[in-house]
Amino acid sequence: MSGAGAPLDQARRAKEDVKALVAGDPAVAGIGLARQAGGWGVKVNLVRAAPSLAVPASIDGVPVTVEVVGRVAARSTQA
Repeated sequence: MSGAGAPLDQARRAKEDVKALVAGDPAVAGIGLARQAGGWGVKVNLVRAAPSLAVPASIDGVPVTVEVVGRVAARSTQA
């Protein structure tokens, strides 16, 4: 991830905007906040590449990154 991050409250608001942009897209595995140099950004995790998914590089000064991570599943913490 590159660029300077934003304050946490600003990143939280931008996350909600990103959620609205990608709502219902089956390629989206999740949306979260990620630490950036000097603050926070929004990260969109994808199950697979989605060239038609239009996500801006930033929203209201908050950096947005997109990464293909595959399926997300809960892990057991028991040994």
